[in-house]
Amino acid sequence: MSQTNFQEKLGQSLENSGWKTMSSLVGLSGGADSTALALALGKISQSDKQFQGQLALAHVNHGLRGEQSDVDEEFVVSLAEKIGLPVHVHRADPPPVESSIEEYCRDERYEYFSNLASKLGARIVMTAHTTDDQFETILFRLFRGTSISGLEGIPRVRPLAQSVSMLRPLLDFSRREVIDYLHEQGQGFRNDVTNQDNKFNRNWLRNELIPKIRTRFGEDVDRRVNRMAGSVRDLNRTLEQVLEAFLDDCSASIDPQETVIGRAELQQLAPEMLSRVLVQIWKTNQWPRGDYTAQHWQQLSKLILGSEKIPGVDFPGFIRLSIEHKQVKLTRTG
Repeated sequence: MSQTNFQEKLGQSLENSGWKTMSSLVGLSGGADSTALALALGKISQSDKQFQGQLALAHVNHGLRGEQSDVDEEFVVSLAEKIGLPVHVHRADPPPVESSIEEYCRDERYEYFSNLASKLGARIVMTAHTTDDQFETILFRLFRGTSISGLEGIPRVRPLAQSVSMLRPLLDFSRREVIDYLHEQGQGFRNDVTNQDNKFNRNWLRNELIPKIRTRFGEDVDRRVNRMAGSVRDLNRTLEQVLEAFLDDCSASIDPQETVIGRAELQQLAPEMLSRVLVQIWKTNQWPRGDYTAQHWQQLSKLILGSEKIPGVDFPGFIRLSIEHKQVKLTRTG
């Protein structure tokens, strides 16, 4: 893909986002994907006479690779200067020993991006997830155990904070397209050697399993799986409307601090549909769902569909389920 085609495709991906007239923040790790995104956005913003927005770059130095992390930071600062965009750098605390490093660092980045966007008045935060990332995510969730909604993969747009949206404009780009664009531009990027460490499940999927899948089923298997994710996404949007109507009909009290709903109404549902109702409640209340697997939703459904009173069972995200008399209560405890 040529420079012109890459940037045209990116412009089309951003066409309805409003980025040309508002402030946007771009996450930049220094890796190939985010380097290509930052470079292309810089070129588009400088060449498009209709562009009236503001662009800034943001980098989080997690310090996980010692000197190499500092070199990543230096690369990002140098690239920002080359592109002509302001850059903001955050040095994060090391993750707790007992935590999942990948999830902790992701949450740390998103929290920083959210706070910085609010400080700068940015309405959009862009990250450089590609078709390859989408394929990896769907497989990762599938093997962890996910509900149907998890098969949607990475959303193109999602809320990040009040009045701030996270946008992934490269979701229709393959990593091959990204690399070709950087080579054409003569632009280097940073390679994170920890991405080759297959003790992390995501790396093993990327480095070991996915190449074998592509060899067996063809190089375009990513796009075929991602088309399936799009179909699931459309189905889920329709189902969400049905579930919202159900919750309205049964007069549920939906509140982020305490949600109350009649047990009898919930027990009319099949277990899978009840799980979807619960997911809808989590979405409406904006409760975190990142640590939930299909087993969590199944456990919640089983307890609700039973006949016993439940004094209190804790679930990820500081959510407590209790069942008293004929009411199911979901309370945010933290």
